[in-house]
Amino acid sequence: MITLSDLVQDRREIVVSLKNGMELSITYRPGAYTAAVEDEVLKALNQNRVLNALVTRLSSILVEWDLVDEKGKVLPIPSTLKQLPGEALVAIMEAIIKDNGATDKETRKN
Repeated sequence: MITLSDLVQDRREIVVSLKNGMELSITYRPGAYTAAVEDEVLKALNQNRVLNALVTRLSSILVEWDLVDEKGKVLPIPSTLKQLPGEALVAIMEAIIKDNGATDKETRKN
């Protein structure tokens, strides 16, 4: 038997390549992107709020990262996402999409 929490609790760790050769390590939950989250994202997109749509989606699936302040303290994900440049938000989302695509292809081969 499987529970709903089993489906949404899986975690993956990846490294995101950012501009100037910087890298950000993130942990995300692939199963956390649900129809409810998609509704929120689509609502933001329909209102021409693309970056807000990315923040909404990423807030629901990111678990951890190694983004720190000047003192080395890990920054909180939800509030910090709103401060990131669009380029960084897109890079994070693309890395997650790419990671999911690779996993899906590997699964199909086996």
